[in-house]
Amino acid sequence: MALKKVSNGDASLTVSGASVTGAAIITSVPSIKVKVMGKGVYRGGVGFQITAATRLTCVGTPPINGTISPTAVKTKADAQEVIRDGDDETVTVNGIDSGTGLACSFSATVTINAGQDKVKAD
Repeated sequence: MALKKVSNGDASLTVSGASVTGAAIITSVPSIKVKVMGKGVYRGGVGFQITAATRLTCVGTPPINGTISPTAVKTKADAQEVIRDGDDETVTVNGIDSGTGLACSFSATVTINAGQDKVKAD
């Protein structure tokens, strides 16, 4: 498995997909024991909430909640696998079409960006 940057308390999220724009926030708390660059490490699953998402004329109805699972297999913090840069989760976003007023839905992928560039894990 390739080494990837470990996600710490400075991590951020991106929302993407085919013609998808959006924003999301991390709802989990990083470790208070294990730190990278002075910030706690995310481990186990990282909860998130999509606060806004749009695909073409389909406007998502937030909040949309989900969890990013770790892809690390060897490196742990607090006895749980660490979350690494690029770990992601795809969720279904339900919404309303702004042109027709009808229900619509689309897939959006939430990806974590590590927040630091020094420490890597596998």
